[in-house]
Amino acid sequence: MRELVKRAVGAVAAFARGAGGLLWNLVRTVFSARNISVASKLIIAAAIVAQLAPGVFNFGEEHAAPALFILIYTLSALSLLALLWAGIPAAAVTAIIAAVSGLAGKILKRKPGVPLSAVGRAAVAIARFYAWLLILGAVFTGFLIESEKTRLGALSFLAAHLAVGAFAAAVGGVSRRAQILKAAGTVAVGAGLYAALSRFDAVLSSGALFAGCAGFIAWRAARRRDSRKIGATSIFKTLAACSFPVCALICAAFALEIVNAGDAAGGGLRKISDAGRVYDVKYDSELSRLYVTSRDKPNARYINAATGAEIVSPHDIPEPRRIAVFPEHDRVLIGSVYGLKSLSLDLAGMFDEKIFESHTVDVEKTGSDTAAIAQEIINNIIVYDLKSGKRRHVTLPNGTGWIYAIERSERPGAFYASNWFFSPFVHRVEGKNYGDIKTAFNGFMNVGICAMPDRGLLLVARPLHRRVDALDALTLERKGWIPTGFGVREIECDRKSGLLFTLAHYQGDLSVYDVDAKKELAKLKVGAGARAVSYDEAGKILYVGTTTGVYAADLKEILARNGVE
Repeated sequence: MRELVKRAVGAVAAFARGAGGLLWNLVRTVFSARNISVASKLIIAAAIVAQLAPGVFNFGEEHAAPALFILIYTLSALSLLALLWAGIPAAAVTAIIAAVSGLAGKILKRKPGVPLSAVGRAAVAIARFYAWLLILGAVFTGFLIESEKTRLGALSFLAAHLAVGAFAAAVGGVSRRAQILKAAGTVAVGAGLYAALSRFDAVLSSGALFAGCAGFIAWRAARRRDSRKIGATSIFKTLAACSFPVCALICAAFALEIVNAGDAAGGGLRKISDAGRVYDVKYDSELSRLYVTSRDKPNARYINAATGAEIVSPHDIPEPRRIAVFPEHDRVLIGSVYGLKSLSLDLAGMFDEKIFESHTVDVEKTGSDTAAIAQEIINNIIVYDLKSGKRRHVTLPNGTGWIYAIERSERPGAFYASNWFFSPFVHRVEGKNYGDIKTAFNGFMNVGICAMPDRGLLLVARPLHRRVDALDALTLERKGWIPTGFGVREIECDRKSGLLFTLAHYQGDLSVYDVDAKKELAKLKVGAGARAVSYDEAGKILYVGTTTGVYAADLKEILARNGVE
């Protein structure tokens, strides 16, 4: 009996060893570096397609528990931006995770024993995965914000790292010093390329860099065996692996721009100015003028809506930005990278008024005598009184920098402000000395805003969430949202008719929505780089600024073509 039990135990042990070995081999095969790499790329690719594809995808907080919400954004290659749901800067969290897991992987891989080695490989895989998320998330978000600069910058550093990496592989440098020098060389060469090429036409520069990158990739593929022999460093291999999805994303975004490029025409749309790469348009009903700033032109201009005459300012305004018009004071305030500029209404005179001397993100008319002015990073808004010349500082709560837009409220002097990037808040500012500040969390990337006081709503564009949120104008609580699709950044309203106008930056679409019914009424192609929109409520004309010029769209004709009365 004892012998029988002994044999049975031995058989069970042998079976367990065999099954364990088989299971271990299966785990090693499934979780091999190659399979993890392929799975990561497929997940990232599917997530990007899901974000960009048309349809009813909505990755908002309302549709998922926090854990699933975080998972969705992680797989959406947005660098753990969902952690902003808890108010944590995503890039820092991602960088820490990548660094800690990478360090743990390097340490554990040096330890003896199968379990520790497996943990080490898993840690390294996690580090690489989050490194991809960080890179792709930065590029993905950058394209949404400033497509040409992001494309040019990404391609510059991509070409630089391929060039420096190929050189390092050729000379066989594998020491720590060689790795440090290679990383420093990549940064230096990439910065130099970006600085040099940004002075030329972006399309030609991008084309040249595409050709250069393709050549380096082909050269690397041809020299793969030799590179292994002479010892290309692991850092370069990791960077090279990251290059392909980054390059693919750049190519996809660039192709989307090319598809939507060119002059738009027809369907109630007419071109009224050749001002290229328009940054802002602002229509003033009292003057019947449309003021325009362009990233291609270091000045400002206005177009007479009645005659079509175009007047260009003789004064230089380097990198002009947004516009606020004050007919009561014969003033046009124009923001720029180098501060706020004050011009006469005819743009012939420029006044030496030291209103605001820092990079101006937005300037908005908040009353007949007051303007609110915002910088990009800090949480400080300047309220300027044109009658008295006094400035008042309005400090928003700590951690609420990165202001994108300011919108006038229904009360004189009061206004709203939206935060984007790493600060997921919306603000309402009013009261004596602007001391009554209401701040509400609304999630990541709040950009264009528009107030509809008759309906008690504040509309907030959220391009990554594929929607425009409808907030309570007083409490800033979310009352609902309007599904718009990916990429809507700038919005405008017809407050009396309850219409919302949206611009999809990449797709080049101008859409009209019924705010009450939350449905799209019409869509019109206006061309790539649709960045600015202003509305003539009396004439029912929409003015749109794109990379190819300024267009006027007849709202009545657009709606009639779509069967809307």
